[in-house]
Amino acid sequence: MTPIPWTRFASVDTHHDGAALTSSRPCPVCNGLEHRVLLTLSDFQFYSDSDDYPKQADVKTVICRQCYCVFMNPCYSAFGSQILFAEAGKSYGAMPNHVEAQITWLQSKGALKGKSVTLDVGCYEGDFLRLLPTDAKKIGVDIDRAAVERGQNRQIDHQITLVAGDFANFQLNGVDPDLITMIHVLEHLPDPVSVLRHLRELSKDSVYLFIEIPIIERGQTNDINGFFSVQHMTHFSQNTVAWCLAEAGWGIVDTEKVASYRALRILALPSRDEMGATQFQPCSGDVVAAYDSLRFWYESLISVELKIKEFPISSRIVFWGAGAHLEFLFQMTTIFTKFSSSTFALVDGDAAKRGKTWRGIPILDPNILAGIDWKETAVVVSSYGFQQEISDMLTTFGAPDGRVLKLYDEIQRY
Repeated sequence: MTPIPWTRFASVDTHHDGAALTSSRPCPVCNGLEHRVLLTLSDFQFYSDSDDYPKQADVKTVICRQCYCVFMNPCYSAFGSQILFAEAGKSYGAMPNHVEAQITWLQSKGALKGKSVTLDVGCYEGDFLRLLPTDAKKIGVDIDRAAVERGQNRQIDHQITLVAGDFANFQLNGVDPDLITMIHVLEHLPDPVSVLRHLRELSKDSVYLFIEIPIIERGQTNDINGFFSVQHMTHFSQNTVAWCLAEAGWGIVDTEKVASYRALRILALPSRDEMGATQFQPCSGDVVAAYDSLRFWYESLISVELKIKEFPISSRIVFWGAGAHLEFLFQMTTIFTKFSSSTFALVDGDAAKRGKTWRGIPILDPNILAGIDWKETAVVVSSYGFQQEISDMLTTFGAPDGRVLKLYDEIQRY
């Protein structure tokens, strides 16, 4: 059995350079220049250490004084997005049951018909397109070239075409989509209006636009990553997303708040409303919802902190999960202070993270835990969405319940 390289914790500074990773912007909805700060996370590290690139940035969430849109400012530059999210890995990708529900909803609205052409903007590896009816022509575009290449290598449906391109300027070369889908994409864009306007310019007047996004009115999550995710550049409300669409020439024809997870579905058509975005006014309820999301976030931090307080000190601690959740544990809890006399190891199921380090601690394959002496070792499950899967794996490795720290009583999807 390969010995585990137990390591002391070191809060290393990995070339923090906010000027290179981020850039300031106006409000992504109304283009306003005045805002106030809601939340700042200083020197937030994105995944593994690096001797070559900056990996830490200040993440600042603000609220527009004109339309009450909540957004990240400064946001990630193109360079920042490329560097900071190169190891996001399993943070992306759709859950099959969510995709099936989205397709069923589109069919019920008459937006998905046989022999139609669907364009999926933000297709990643093409999972959504693969589940569409087989007689539909399917085109996917994504800025993540590596994800597109992986999807192309998996390709068995000749009706699917995946291309890498910038959302704001890619071309369809004469293809007219009947349906455009953007599923959990809009919140990741630095300039959503420009992308939506480009899609309108590419499309015929009868095209449907389907969007699914998390909305701030449903931001009451118990995850310490919080609703104001470090991966999301804009935190839309139902009002600000409608405002954003109107600015780009789209009008909403139907919506649904998803019952099983925290998202809003929108079906839109090219707008014929001469009022356009001028009909929208700031909604004070958005400000209330923002504070409510922060309240739930702090309550989740309290709950996690109480679990940390009750967990016994061990000489060796394994953190299972080396993603953004681990950085939140470092940023917002006392866990590394409480276990300051312990040595640490990190394991992660994502091969893209393994072989690297996070704040000086090597990231290893979880299988290294097989045969470990649990009398000397405890495990912290450092994942929200995969908490149960990790717990089940630990059971197969023989980990006693009393040596496993699970931070959440339930998982709330969005």
